[in-house]
Amino acid sequence: MVEVGWWRVQNLFRLRIEADEAEQNQRLTFVDDGAPERESSLAVVVQWSDRVWKPVLEPVFDEFVRDYRESGSIVSPGSFLEKLVHALDAACNRVDPALLDRMEFAVALCCGRGLYLLHSLGFAATCALEDAPPQPLVSSLRVRVKDLSPSSMRGSHLWSAALVERLRLVRVFFEDEDAAAVQLVLPGSEDADFEFEGPVPARAAVVVEKEAALDAVGAGREDRIDAGWPDLGESARRDRRTLSYAAVGLVALLFGTAIFGMWRWHHLGNPVTPPGAETLFSDTVDRSLDARTQNARVSAEVVDNGDEQRDDKRATKSGDATAGALSILWSKHHKDWVTSSPRLAHGRVVYGCRDGHLYSVDPKGDLAWDYDSGAGIGATPAVDDGRVFCGNYSGLAFAVRDKDGKELWTADLGSKIVASPTPGKKHVFFATQGGEIVALDKKSGEIAWRQAVGGKLRATPLAAGDRLYAADGEGELLCLEQKSGKVRWTYPAGSSVQSSPLLADGKLVFGCKDGTVHAVAAKDGAQVWTQRTRGAVQSTPGVADGLVFVGSSDRKLYALQLGSGEIAWKFSTQAPILASPAVLDDRVYITAYDKHTYVLEAQSGREIGRVRLKAPIYSSPLVAAGRIYCGSNDGTVYCMSDVRD
Repeated sequence: MVEVGWWRVQNLFRLRIEADEAEQNQRLTFVDDGAPERESSLAVVVQWSDRVWKPVLEPVFDEFVRDYRESGSIVSPGSFLEKLVHALDAACNRVDPALLDRMEFAVALCCGRGLYLLHSLGFAATCALEDAPPQPLVSSLRVRVKDLSPSSMRGSHLWSAALVERLRLVRVFFEDEDAAAVQLVLPGSEDADFEFEGPVPARAAVVVEKEAALDAVGAGREDRIDAGWPDLGESARRDRRTLSYAAVGLVALLFGTAIFGMWRWHHLGNPVTPPGAETLFSDTVDRSLDARTQNARVSAEVVDNGDEQRDDKRATKSGDATAGALSILWSKHHKDWVTSSPRLAHGRVVYGCRDGHLYSVDPKGDLAWDYDSGAGIGATPAVDDGRVFCGNYSGLAFAVRDKDGKELWTADLGSKIVASPTPGKKHVFFATQGGEIVALDKKSGEIAWRQAVGGKLRATPLAAGDRLYAADGEGELLCLEQKSGKVRWTYPAGSSVQSSPLLADGKLVFGCKDGTVHAVAAKDGAQVWTQRTRGAVQSTPGVADGLVFVGSSDRKLYALQLGSGEIAWKFSTQAPILASPAVLDDRVYITAYDKHTYVLEAQSGREIGRVRLKAPIYSSPLVAAGRIYCGSNDGTVYCMSDVRD
């Protein structure tokens, strides 16, 4: 055994990999450089015993480590690791499931006081407190293990059962003053159930060490960082735990009392909601608002995930005016996330859910029909000529009749679909995680052509005229012929294109993972301008009166001049903006991961109104007939009133 790495971050954890460096052809290892300013540290061990796995696993973990290095800080560790599971699942779809037991990996991610472990079940997880012997990593008095395993989400059809059954994702909590060691150990060849094709690697292990000593310093470091952990005796620790349990009980009692009081007020008190208040419990549709037209643009699927952000405590951005309050007219709850954006179809609102169903509800929130696709739906449906088109996580493309949800056709495209379909003249176009653009006949569902463009496709293609504009998964925007799929031109964006292109004034505007917004000529792909934000741009831009509106993960909405790309104004939220803005009647409607829906004045960015929902939001808003519709991460679809000056 040799020590591959040993680092310390904020004096909380040390990471070490023990492995045989001589067999890198059958193993990948990585340890973070331990820079304290990152507030995080990472260790990865991957090992395989069949040569088929090397070309499959290397790109996945190379991209994972690259994303980690480029991230700066990890805001949502659990979601960051779940993205790795998504990538592994897509890669493993091309491999015989019987070979899964010939691949093992372990990842330890430390963020501040949080320790996250993702590993295949071939790695045994143990924990030792102070000088006690190692025990299986389970919850106990001084160690809490929170299960975040992907296998618990099988009902959502997010991942294939064959893969997630072999994975475990947990968060581990320790008492601050405890010294502990966690080990993820892969047994040696004598314990393996399979034979290696080459020299047998020795066992591999990821070791995470936590110490309470104030003078502990990582290997190779000469500086010392004061951890600020008190040196408490055992009696003091027991007293503190007792007080902690009492405080938790008191908070729970107060919270329960508050909820009961709200219920009593709603059901027994004044049934009339005060003007301007959020009607959180109302099922009544407000019919007094002016009619509006359908929003013309909705977002593609957004995969990025994260923890709930803190409450919005800032004052409204309003110049010298006070922002109004939107009202929640009704809400409809489902068993899984609604990241799909609503669309209008046959006078109703249609949206997909990760429970695998496509739902249609009327303006009152009553269910008109639902269609069970058999796997989770994250893509936004497309509506065209009496049909609703959509795709699901199992790779099934389908069309249903918009008035009653009757199935018209289905087509198995062979790879997960997270991007929304786009209807063209004769075909409907799907982008798949297998790196293909597939054209299907709108009436029959027969495949007209397939074009391999590379990478995992997340952005929705754009059909305009006889052309189709689509982003590959490797940093290019492509122009294809709708009839044949032939590539006319490509534009190198320099970073993964995550947002769907917007066509306005002869320009295609789209955003990239590196935060850059590009405008290129639709005719030949020549660059017109670029503008930089400070976060990833993964939503479709909106446009109105010479301004392009772009949301970024840096928590800002940017209004850019369509002609030059110069910033006209910015609006700040308390969390990333992952959904696409809707633009209507000189207003911009945005949903953000801070749980809010905002209404802004398009030309100035002045806030007109807002409402806070109960969960973060991926779903883009739909504005129609004086209503605002969107889904949320707790599985609830909301109908909100619009506001007028």
